[in-house]
Amino acid sequence: MLPVKKGRIVVLGPNADIVAYGGGSGRMDPIPGRNVTPYAGLKALGKKYDVMLISGSKLSPEEQKTVAKADAVVVVAGFNHDTERENHDRTYALPAGQNELIAAAAALNGKTIVVINSGGEVDITPFKDDVAAIIMAWYGGQEGGKALADIISGKVSPSGKLPFTFWGSEEKNPASPYYHEIDPEIHKLSPSRDPFPHAIYSEGLFVGYRGVEKFGIEPMFPFGYGLSYSGFEYSDGEVVPTADGCEIVFKVKNTGKVAAKESAQVYVAPQAPSVMRPAFELKGFDKKCIARGETVEYRIPLSYSDFSYYDAEAHSWKVDAGEYKILVGSSSEDIRLTLNFLVR
Repeated sequence: MLPVKKGRIVVLGPNADIVAYGGGSGRMDPIPGRNVTPYAGLKALGKKYDVMLISGSKLSPEEQKTVAKADAVVVVAGFNHDTERENHDRTYALPAGQNELIAAAAALNGKTIVVINSGGEVDITPFKDDVAAIIMAWYGGQEGGKALADIISGKVSPSGKLPFTFWGSEEKNPASPYYHEIDPEIHKLSPSRDPFPHAIYSEGLFVGYRGVEKFGIEPMFPFGYGLSYSGFEYSDGEVVPTADGCEIVFKVKNTGKVAAKESAQVYVAPQAPSVMRPAFELKGFDKKCIARGETVEYRIPLSYSDFSYYDAEAHSWKVDAGEYKILVGSSSEDIRLTLNFLVR
């Protein structure tokens, strides 16, 4: 579906004509006159586009006809400073009424794009298979609408990668037993006190993507995942020893038709650890803009500390001698090169 090169775009949803931001320390005060909402950003794209805004949480019969005839429908959904803020666990599902609005738009027009403003994972299962595209827009700041319009129109290729695992449901997340947890004793004694006095990380070392293999859970979208309008081919991987560890050298070719950025990721996987450790951990990454058909070289340094673990009994960091796999990829589950490094 993306990018949308021309035509009539209908924009709707609770965040369509506002600049969404988080509450509390996530607050953002735009410079007066510099706000660019998603609708304003799309409206400024130029003569090739006819952009129309529909307000409200429900579509009238006339609005339904407009949505059905559009070349693209952009539903801007998600959270804001009232529904996602500090000292408060928001709902995993989108706020009330948003899934229904997305469903109504998707039923009318198969070219529906959902844009999500959120600071973390959100339940997309109600509409994931019914819409043409999903853009995770986070909280883009005062000119986020311009950036969004650049992505939708293809002026810029998207290059973001997920900084966490998208499990796919609240129940699949290993941390779910402690979500919304309130200490009843503290809350009973002083209801005005912080009802979340501490956070429980029951996963131990296996937080996030580190727990995928440990808990045997297949995520909907893995850590490091992100699509592009181009494609990338990895080759010529090499581990070059250095005085403080090694340097991971490899090449990435842009195999698509447009210039695009690729965030290449390097994971370290101990093969015979002396203590319990995750199967692999991110230890380096680099992001480069690669022209159409161009091949560029990445050089990502790793020090011996990147192979270390914390010895709780000795109160110090240690490095096991032995073999390590170096995994180079486009995400934690899209490994393109597997290299070897021996620590003596």
